[in-house]
Amino acid sequence: YGSSAGLPRLRAAVAALAGGRTEDVLTTQGTALGLFLLALELCRPGDEAIVATPCFPPARDTLLGAGITVRECRLDFDRGYRLTANLIAPLLTDRTRLVSIASPQNPSGVRTPLAEIEAILELMRRKAPAARLFVDETYREATYGDAPPPRSAAGLDAAIVTGGSVSKAHGAPGLRVGWLTVRDADLVVFMDKGEVVEMDKPSEF
Repeated sequence: YGSSAGLPRLRAAVAALAGGRTEDVLTTQGTALGLFLLALELCRPGDEAIVATPCFPPARDTLLGAGITVRECRLDFDRGYRLTANLIAPLLTDRTRLVSIASPQNPSGVRTPLAEIEAILELMRRKAPAARLFVDETYREATYGDAPPPRSAAGLDAAIVTGGSVSKAHGAPGLRVGWLTVRDADLVVFMDKGEVVEMDKPSEF
């Protein structure tokens, strides 16, 4: 069956896109499965998660289905759908386990600058130190003309998990290929030969 983390060549290609390491990549059946894995791995019923909305519906629904209390950070037209650390701050508590955002957002297309993502992380360290930040980057490579895609958030910090897929920017939803990048070696990941392992250091797949 091979590795349940995904084909090595595919994981290496994803790592090259994200500017990370092959061993940090887990392939999934679309971003939705990645969101489901995060909900199960990071949260338990009664925990809290923050979701920036409007959003890809499974980003919220998978958390609700796992019994997690979802607090919405509502973005609106009047503010240009701009996500800032100040909007996230009042929603963070010591029960927050996950902050879920998209950059670029769906459906507004507005990108959150890496500097703002770092500001959100700094707030999380102070107010919700057990939380991880998920950045959905499914639309990151959708650019105009010959403009290069913005840099991925994958390499910013080990508290960040990013997700992506070939469904949107690459126009291939039928392939059902998505991925997560996970740098945190203490996160319960992902298995070779069908086994789930708790890693003390990044696994050698």
